[in-house]
Amino acid sequence: MANAAWSILTKEAQSLFARHGYAQKSFPGALRFALPCGVIIVFIALAFATASPWPDDHDGVNYLLGVDSYSLEFHRPHFPGYPVYIFAGKLLHAVGLTPEWALVFLSLISGALALLLFFKFTKDIFGGYTALLLITALAINPVFFEFSHKIFTELFGLALLMACAATLGAPEKGGGAGWFGAGLLLGLMLGVRLSWWPFALVYALAGLRHKSFYPIFAGGVAGLLFWLIPLLAAVGPAQFYQAGISFVPGHFGDWGGAISSANGSGERMIAYTGNLFEAIGWNADRNLLARIPWILLCSYSVFLVIKNRDSLNSGIALFITSVAVYLLWVSVGQNVEKVRHFIPAIPAVILLTGLAARKLGKVYWLVIILSAFTIAGDYLDRAHISPPARRLAQWLDSRYEGNAILYCGEAERFFDRYQAGITVKNVPRIGQLQKTIDTTWPSVDISMICDDIPGIKFRGEPVATFPERIGDPVDKRLNVYLAGNVADG
Repeated sequence: MANAAWSILTKEAQSLFARHGYAQKSFPGALRFALPCGVIIVFIALAFATASPWPDDHDGVNYLLGVDSYSLEFHRPHFPGYPVYIFAGKLLHAVGLTPEWALVFLSLISGALALLLFFKFTKDIFGGYTALLLITALAINPVFFEFSHKIFTELFGLALLMACAATLGAPEKGGGAGWFGAGLLLGLMLGVRLSWWPFALVYALAGLRHKSFYPIFAGGVAGLLFWLIPLLAAVGPAQFYQAGISFVPGHFGDWGGAISSANGSGERMIAYTGNLFEAIGWNADRNLLARIPWILLCSYSVFLVIKNRDSLNSGIALFITSVAVYLLWVSVGQNVEKVRHFIPAIPAVILLTGLAARKLGKVYWLVIILSAFTIAGDYLDRAHISPPARRLAQWLDSRYEGNAILYCGEAERFFDRYQAGITVKNVPRIGQLQKTIDTTWPSVDISMICDDIPGIKFRGEPVATFPERIGDPVDKRLNVYLAGNVADG
């Protein structure tokens, strides 16, 4: 009976989609965007309901400080300054939002725009019904959903990237205006995520191949100058240069997480694979069984794409190629411990499932609905809404009144914006801990150390633990120990 009921509902739904153009490539009538808009509205409502105004890590704090008082010299934020992102945040702040809510709303708006633009891009290729399936799959991707209400730049960058893909469409049909628009959007994107330069490179090479290099180059230069000239005017060429020559060696040789940096070795390939799989929905700390249907569907999709490779849409091929080149860059030039660096892979993998979505229909619906329950389970099981650093600050304020000091790593940046009742000092690595302790003045009664200092080890039990939120792709557990519990070696 259940199967019969499902069959009837499916046939009625498909009939409804067909009557309103969702099984076709064109969409006559006012209802042509009703269902995708419904998906986006539900997405916005759920993302807003689960949003927290607290930054998740030190980068988020840097962005907030930049909205308040922009300075490359003092890492508000760090080089290259994320000028387009900070400018958009300042605009939202100017209308009355706090810097925290301004940047949360910027991610939320960006997520919604990315969905809308992804629908436009895929509708022109697969038709409306399949495009609806694909944007639903994107909306319920756990990493995409999480970052749609976090204080990070990635969703804004992704929205501009999807705008580029939707504007250009099939490269051979782009025309001068399409290539110029794509270049302009890529130039603006570099003002949000300069590390996404491989996308600009691949699209520029595609323009060269299709004899449209000059339009995309002109658009790219226009997009770059839109933010570069105001940035240089605001901070000065000298400060921009000094920030750059200071940042680049640190990123690639010390703390940045590149393959050549101090924290870039070890189990790098394991971290790379694990975070890539988490981004595309193949891996999770919990509810892994619920992801198996999605993994199988993606595997089947790859088979279909290979089988039909000669008819693969050129716009999809170009986008996936650009993502592949970007992922190669991530493997050597970015911090693979951060799942957010893999966000562009999400729409690329979903694009690969387009043929399967068109072929399977209701099976695809069942798979993405099952995947959506993994998000619900994570949020329902969360004991905390605020990140670990926020809970650490609350604990310090409730327990100590100026007679203590805390030494910590990246978590210290949180206290540059949200002052604690005690002194908090940054220790970049274990080798600098003793020197920092020796130069502390005046002396205090209680010295504590957080375990986020790179290379540190402890003996005994922590005096406090602040666990990560269940299912959160950014959070890391923070443990606080008394200074006497630092282990030798």
